[in-house]
Amino acid sequence: MVCPDRANTLVLIKSLRLIQLKLAKWIPNLELMQIETAFDNTIFWHWCRLPGLPDTRAERRRASSACAWRVLDVLAQTVLAGTASRFDAVRTPSGRPVIRRGEMQFCASISHSRDTVAVALAARPDMLIGIDIEYRDPHRDIAGLSRWLFDKGPPDRDFYQAWCNYEANFKATGVTDPLIQPVCDMMPCLVGEDFAGAIAVYR
Repeated sequence: MVCPDRANTLVLIKSLRLIQLKLAKWIPNLELMQIETAFDNTIFWHWCRLPGLPDTRAERRRASSACAWRVLDVLAQTVLAGTASRFDAVRTPSGRPVIRRGEMQFCASISHSRDTVAVALAARPDMLIGIDIEYRDPHRDIAGLSRWLFDKGPPDRDFYQAWCNYEANFKATGVTDPLIQPVCDMMPCLVGEDFAGAIAVYR
């Protein structure tokens, strides 16, 4: 008889193996990755669509996350090509994605929404960055979210772009309260007509 903890572990391992087998199906040809830059070439970023993801929300998010980490890994390989030191894509204890190369650590950021993922990588170890994309869902309670995010109801601006700005700022600074978030340099990132997106850098 297999104990429950071991059974759960075996199920998780099997699920992760299935995801690894399907990565090649979900992710486009990364050898043709088109790398975008932002803030005077101090941030490298890339986005792509993932066809054929699972139907259920939980499985789709798990698959999107796995794909995003793979895309970040390839982005780092491309940007850091020719360097002597090997690197690893890992999470810090706070949950922030980073690329570690020797003694240096480069801030990274990941976002996924629906069938689209976006990743960003700082070119310098002294930078904190964030990237966020969001599908423009016509059925979402924008009024309710706006009251929380903007305190006095929806502002006279693009809600989804403002939401991405907030999320990108949070990923760069770690501050969740929109009223006390530090000021970041911010720019939109275009990932398709049905999405909003933003890249933030905290200096």
